[in-house]
Amino acid sequence: MSMITNASATTAIMSALQSSLATFSVSVAWPNHNFQIPDDSLWIRPTIKIPSTEIAEIGDNGMGLRNGLLMIQIFDRVGRGTKRINGLADRLERTFRRKDIGDIWFDEPTSNPIGNDPNGYFGILLSVDFHYW
Repeated sequence: MSMITNASATTAIMSALQSSLATFSVSVAWPNHNFQIPDDSLWIRPTIKIPSTEIAEIGDNGMGLRNGLLMIQIFDRVGRGTKRINGLADRLERTFRRKDIGDIWFDEPTSNPIGNDPNGYFGILLSVDFHYW
């Protein structure tokens, strides 16, 4: 078991997300990149949070277990129904559901409607917990 950094975990997770979208037409608002909300297409905004770290081994060189949360906001224009947006949520859930990406392991994802935003988009929030040393 090797200890990974927050930066390498973020890179691995975002790479897996990008690979899963290779055959799907969707705009991505990557963290800390310029992004223009598209006029008429699906788009997503991924965010990674590390809400807690636990002591997993005692001692100066002991490892900590990091518990993370991957959140992907998924948006489609209001009035289009939910077939496309739910289809993308399902695809992204399958991408991360109980998967291991290197030394990062994921739990069971959930997707929940978050409603309409002021820009005329309907949203779903996909959330999945993950862990790494």
